[in-house]
Amino acid sequence: MSICLIASGDYFSDYGGGQVYVRHLVKGLRAQMVTCCVVSISRTRAKTTRLSLRDEQGVSVWQLSVPLASESPQQAQDLQQPLLIAMKDLLQRINPAVVHAHGTKVAAATVCRELGIPCIITAHHGGMVCPNGTLLHWQGQICSQPVSTQNCLRCVIK
Repeated sequence: MSICLIASGDYFSDYGGGQVYVRHLVKGLRAQMVTCCVVSISRTRAKTTRLSLRDEQGVSVWQLSVPLASESPQQAQDLQQPLLIAMKDLLQRINPAVVHAHGTKVAAATVCRELGIPCIITAHHGGMVCPNGTLLHWQGQICSQPVSTQNCLRCVIK
């Protein structure tokens, strides 16, 4: 089985818990003889998509730099066409059995669904998305509601 881990930003950076977590996860998977690769995604103001491949101790690390298609706040960055197209092309090339998304989660889930690849998502910073900080609603179950005063009031009070 091959697992593709998707990370935001620079995979080789020591800044950010998500990057460090993904590197530790890759190390643990390799120790268990699991074939894995990493797709490290960054967004740029450059006009073209850039892709490079680096071998990091037997692990393929694909570095994908995608131009921002729009400055519009109405268009979610993870659903911009340049990112979706580049990610789809790359995942078809890699052909993993499973994708484990740590970054660009919406794009990863969207593309994986289209390609029929199982996708697991790990949220590293629940507090940035969820005022409760756990991504669980007030009854202790996974919350699927968008963050808003109306939806989150019970959790914040609890």
